[in-house]
Amino acid sequence: MNRSEIKRLYDKAWRTWGEKAQLGMLMEECAELIQAVNKYMRFPNKMSTCGRSLAEEIADVEIMIDQVKTHVRCLTDFDKYVETIKQDKLKRLNKVLEKTNDE
Repeated sequence: MNRSEIKRLYDKAWRTWGEKAQLGMLMEECAELIQAVNKYMRFPNKMSTCGRSLAEEIADVEIMIDQVKTHVRCLTDFDKYVETIKQDKLKRLNKVLEKTNDE
């Protein structure tokens, strides 16, 4: 699907189920991702099964995050604001890693 098709799909989901349900779905998908990460760490010998589950849950969470970023209207250009914060956090992570590697 191209970006405009995805946007239309997110709009339809948001109209069909509403903000409260979609935010609840984001929470549910995050919980499922936490479980998949836990299983991935606990069962290293089952990497293929756990790895597929982890990939699936990451995809679900990314879809819900994209949907929320598209529809949350508490701030103007919410998704751009998220991206700005993300860039700041990545810079901070880079500094921490540089310090750690210098030690």
